Amino acid sequence: MKINESFELRKIGEHYVVARRGEKQGIVFALNETGALLWEGILEGLSKDALHKKLCQEYEADPEEEQMILADVEEFLEQLDKLGVLVKD
Repeated sequence: MKINESFELRKIGEHYVVARRGEKQGIVFALNETGALLWEGILEGLSKDALHKKLCQEYEADPEEEQMILADVEEFLEQLDKLGVLVKD
C-alpha cells in the first residue's frame, strides 16, 4: 500500500493535516500525532503488521493494548482507503 501522490501531510503549528498536494486550502482531514506517525510509516513502505509493531514499540504497549492498537491501525487504514488516500501496490 502507498499514499496517493495527490495527498500530502502538512504540519501547521502543533496540528497535522492531510491536504491535496498543490492546493493552499485543500485540507481534507486532520490527524493526531499517532495518525501522523502511521502516515510516515506508510510512506516508508511499512506493512499493516509493521505499522502495528511500530506503534506498540512507540507506546511501550502491554499485550492488552497491543490488540487495541491493531484495531486502531486497521481502522485508520480502512478510513484512508475509503477517502481514496491509499493506493494498492
